[in-house]
Amino acid sequence: FDATGITATREEPEEPEELDASAPVLGEISYAGGAVTLTWTANGGVDKYAIFRKIGSGKWEKLGETTGTGNEAVKARAGATCGYADSTVERGKTYIYTVRGINAEGKYVTAFDATGKTITIE
Repeated sequence: FDATGITATREEPEEPEELDASAPVLGEISYAGGAVTLTWTANGGVDKYAIFRKIGSGKWEKLGETTGTGNEAVKARAGATCGYADSTVERGKTYIYTVRGINAEGKYVTAFDATGKTITIE
């Protein structure tokens, strides 16, 4: 409710899900040794992360998942730096990356940074 008692509505995401945490905070992105490395800050309540990539203005595609060592360990490490390396990149292309947190049941439990982190491979 706002100050006048009026409620606001919002559209639900395409996949119904309960988001328990904000989007992981994306950190550094770099290219070396034929791979792009992306880092982000861990969220609490997350068992693993799904890494997404798009090429240029294309659509997001899931690259893979990275795991912690169990939900309690990930919760204890909230704020720690996580990372993922993508060795499937090609020179001359621009890539955009983002991540989402996943719970033990395999459901997304975080939002994601729709802008992502961008890198061009020269």
